[in-house]
Amino acid sequence: MADLYLGIETGGTKVVAAVGRVEDGPPDLVAPEVVVPTSYEPDTMLDGLFERVSEIAVPSDLRAIGIGGFGPIDPRTGTMLDTPQPGWGGFELGDAIRRRWGLPMAIDTDVNAAALAEWRWGSAAGTSVAVYLTVGTGIGGGLIVGGRTVRGLLHPEMGHVWIPRHPDDDFEGACGSHGACFEGLAAGPAIRRRWGTPGEDLPDGHPAWEMVAWYLGRGLAQICLSTSPEVAVLGGGVGGRDLVPA
Repeated sequence: MADLYLGIETGGTKVVAAVGRVEDGPPDLVAPEVVVPTSYEPDTMLDGLFERVSEIAVPSDLRAIGIGGFGPIDPRTGTMLDTPQPGWGGFELGDAIRRRWGLPMAIDTDVNAAALAEWRWGSAAGTSVAVYLTVGTGIGGGLIVGGRTVRGLLHPEMGHVWIPRHPDDDFEGACGSHGACFEGLAAGPAIRRRWGTPGEDLPDGHPAWEMVAWYLGRGLAQICLSTSPEVAVLGGGVGGRDLVPA
């Protein structure tokens, strides 16, 4: 029988867990995903998460666990760093999961995990260097070089690079740390604050999308000039919009 693996993604609003069977291609889920709201008490939330996962698979069923966590996170230790998410700063995410299951575990950022999946099974398959950029509540980027995610002193923070301003934009920026960085000008909170409406409620022809496309083009250009990827994959709620005219 094919090996079973548990995948966990932590996010600012929800935590998703899934058990998949891995053979030659992408994992096949053996049951629907388990989704729980992200709590200000992560230990208590993990208790509930693993109780529900245990209804699908017990540790003896599983070979390993993979975790993609929102950042900033130290991927070497699995420790959450200084994050605006209440209750999560300093939380030992890796240790908390290891205590509950006692299985081999790999941990990285959510965007690095997505980049790795794109390289192995998706739009970046077969490349030597690839970038995955997600644009939604924030902007995060993962970089793959030679089949491995790039993790140096910390991990890439592509959303916080500086980019030129759109000539018609005097918005102060929505990033809590840097104001008008790439994330502060193009992510979901910037759209909502600049136009007074969430991006999902704006029609395709709204002027907001021309401005978002302008910023995404310059942000991607800066990232591509710096990292020289063969493929750049764009995802997320904002990144998934149809921003290029037919």
